[in-house]
Amino acid sequence: MKKNKKIIIIGAILLALIIYIVYISGYDFRLFRNTPEKYKSGTQATSQKYASDSLKLVSQMHRLIEEHRESFHSGEYDNSTQIIIDTIMYSSDFNRISFFVITKNLVKKQLKSEKSYQWYYDATCYIGQRIQDSFALKWVGPNYTNSYDREHISKEIKNYFFKKRASEPSYKGEKKYNIDDTRYWTSSDWKNLNPKK
Repeated sequence: MKKNKKIIIIGAILLALIIYIVYISGYDFRLFRNTPEKYKSGTQATSQKYASDSLKLVSQMHRLIEEHRESFHSGEYDNSTQIIIDTIMYSSDFNRISFFVITKNLVKKQLKSEKSYQWYYDATCYIGQRIQDSFALKWVGPNYTNSYDREHISKEIKNYFFKKRASEPSYKGEKKYNIDDTRYWTSSDWKNLNPKK
């Protein structure tokens, strides 16, 4: 009888521990899927093209900030917000891009701020279709917010889009792909992108 009681107590403790780890601490037990080698995108722009596109994107992001559109609805984004284009991925024809945007804002803009820091960073992902000298853009998210470490937030967003994204369950039969996957360029993310914008 005592042995059964011990087993029940140990089982209850293990169950409580699992519930805590999964539902309270947010730990994720999923095995993440890297992009298979045969689908890995190897498209790289020249340094000139990359620099030119980065400048165009910074300019377009500032316009979105001025108009408080897409991911920039919050009043914390204004003309003092600094834009960093962290990574640009290209389709094989260079007409489509996906890219990470990191914003840099003064800590005093936060409602609850850590006074020992001067800056905080947010990061998100956009996709774009090239139209002449600019891009039709669409925000695909998710947002990573309120980091005091630029490198950390850069790693977080890359970890999601290069690894975790393909591990998410499909939605309405649509499979998700990491953005370094050649199949990403024809995925559902592109359905509502209007190249005439």
